[in-house]
Amino acid sequence: MAGEVENTDIELWSDDHDDPFTSRLFATMREGGIGVSVGGRVYVKTLKEWHALAVAADDSNDAPA
Repeated sequence: MAGEVENTDIELWSDDHDDPFTSRLFATMREGGIGVSVGGRVYVKTLKEWHALAVAADDSNDAPA
């Protein structure tokens, strides 16, 4: 069927497998990324991008007030 997209996600963790809006962690085979979904809002980034976000968050917490 035209317009169909194959779901290549591999779920790694989920609060509730029956609830589509549950918090979940997954790997995407097509993009090679790690996805995080909370409350229906999804972010997919590479492992290096997630690491850079964590480093930036740590650096901002270390800044003097």
